[in-house]
Amino acid sequence: MKALILKKQSSNEYDQLVTCYTQELGKITAIAKSIFKPTSIQAMHLDILNLVDFELVGNNHVPIITGAQAQNTYSGIKSSVKALSVAFILAEYIEKITFDHFKDDALWNFLIGAFNRLNSNPSDPIHVLRNSQSMLIDVMGYYPNLRECVVCLSASKPGHIAFNLELGGLVCKDCFLQGSNGVLIKEDDVKMFRGISGKLHSSRSLLDVVFEHTAGKKLDSLDFFYQVNSLAGPALTGEAMVK
Repeated sequence: MKALILKKQSSNEYDQLVTCYTQELGKITAIAKSIFKPTSIQAMHLDILNLVDFELVGNNHVPIITGAQAQNTYSGIKSSVKALSVAFILAEYIEKITFDHFKDDALWNFLIGAFNRLNSNPSDPIHVLRNSQSMLIDVMGYYPNLRECVVCLSASKPGHIAFNLELGGLVCKDCFLQGSNGVLIKEDDVKMFRGISGKLHSSRSLLDVVFEHTAGKKLDSLDFFYQVNSLAGPALTGEAMVK
C-alpha cells in the first residue's frame, strides 16, 4: 500500500513505530522491525515525509511493515529547511486531527498534491503554506462561515473585524462591540481563507489560529516554521486580542 510517513518513534532497542497516512486505510501506526540495525534495508525507505509503498503482515493491533520501497523522497522539500518546516506543519496537523483507519480519498489527494507543490516550489514556502492551510481546513470540514456574521447573520462586509472560533465564522463590528467573543483580524486574514493573495503578515495569521483550534492543541511545527522563516511575531491568540 502507498503511504506518506508522518511520524516515527523509537520502540525497543532496534524498532520504530511508524505513523503514516495511507491511500487504502487512512492513518495507521505500524512497526518497522530492526530498523536501527546497520544491516537494515528499510531504514532509508521509511524516512520521515517519504512517500512509500509497503506491505503489512500480522494480525496484531500494531502490524509489521515489510518490503518498504520509497516512491518519492521529496528531495526538493528536504533540501530547504523552510520548505521542510511547512511539510512538518501539514504532517503534524494530519497526525493530530485524523482518526486511525478512517479512509478519506479527498484528504489523500490533498496531501499528495500539497507535497508535490511544495517539492516543486520550495523557495516560496509561505504562499504554499497559506494555500495548503485553507485547502486542508476545507477538506477536513472546518471551513469557516465568511458569508455572514455568525452572531446576527448580517451579510459579510468589511465591517466584520473579528472571528469567533467556537462558532466558526466572522463577527461584525456591531456584535463585537456589544460583547460577542472573537479574535481581532485583518482583511488579509479573510483573503487568505478565500485563496486571494493578501499581504503575508510577519506574525501568526488567522489560518494558524484555526489550525491549532481545530487540532485541539498547540502545534510545535508552527513555532519551528516562524523560527526558520524569520517571521516570529505576536500570536493572534494573545489575551489582549480576545474579548
